[in-house]
Amino acid sequence: MFTQNLIEYCKTNNAGLCPVCHGELKVEVITTPTRDNINIICENCEKSEFFTGTIKKSS
Repeated sequence: MFTQNLIEYCKTNNAGLCPVCHGELKVEVITTPTRDNINIICENCEKSEFFTGTIKKSS
């Protein structure tokens, strides 16, 4: 549901508006040692989508 918003967030650091209710989206970045995950949330219509990040390169 929020795939286009994720792409926009990765390009501009702004997720834009909810495609359902056009409310402002909140983005949570969950940083772990192995990957960075992104959760996009619309607090207005209570919809959200969690995106699992790719494995970080080991150094």
